[in-house]
Amino acid sequence: MLQLDVLSSFAICGAGALLGAAMLRPSLTHDAAGAEALRICRSGYAVIGFGLLQPMALEIPLPRPRPRWPETTPYRPAAVPAVAQTLFA
Repeated sequence: MLQLDVLSSFAICGAGALLGAAMLRPSLTHDAAGAEALRICRSGYAVIGFGLLQPMALEIPLPRPRPRWPETTPYRPAAVPAVAQTLFA
């Protein structure tokens, strides 16, 4: 089964946006206003695609989420399930 995380969804949406920009490239219109609108739309798709692919292309380390209960705090609520306590331990 395919499990998607945030970076995978960014990559998939970025690739889709770049594909949309590529598909708009060969489209032609007879009037200048239509051609300008297609150019703006195509460049918008390209900017969105490159922007969404940046985290995958740059390979920078992503910040890890802070645990809800730091180790320095001795108090942990009793209502927290044992699974959550092992995740944040």
